Amino acid sequence: AIYGSNSIPVLIREIENDISVLEQTELEEDGPNSSIREPYREVYTTSQLSNQLTFWSTVPGFASFRHPIKGTWFIEALHNEMLQQEPGMDIFSIFTRVNNKISSRRHKPMNGQMWKGMTPVFQVALTKKLLLPLHPAAQVATAKKIICRFLFYQLYDEYVRRNITILAEQRRDDP
Repeated sequence: AIYGSNSIPVLIREIENDISVLEQTELEEDGPNSSIREPYREVYTTSQLSNQLTFWSTVPGFASFRHPIKGTWFIEALHNEMLQQEPGMDIFSIFTRVNNKISSRRHKPMNGQMWKGMTPVFQVALTKKLLLPLHPAAQVATAKKIICRFLFYQLYDEYVRRNITILAEQRRDDP
């Protein structure tokens, strides 16, 4: 289950059912627990669950941390990465960067307890690469990077050309 700000749990299966509009089928199944038949148990095909992406703030069963004013570590990191995304960056790359930021973060409670940390987890059942449009702030940041790179290479080229000219003149003047 997930818990919202109202602390009322919502079952994950309910959310998946609402998103996928899963229908009961009459298929045989193989795999773990396939011999256990419960009355009225629904059997789903994996194609009904494809193209779903779930990103958990922490490993299921563990607590997710939040600052009383700044909010959750997870949403803060996800927001920052979305603003810093680069053109062509897929959602998997963004989520991996969020995982890295959150997993390396630690908190030492004031009451002297052990350091606390968390590790986000994402489940991917995508059938295609998912690219998100750049946020306007990310577009500005990307434009600045492109301009800076362009100016750097322009200055570098000018520097190299001048030094080549100076070296050529020095060699010509030296016997």
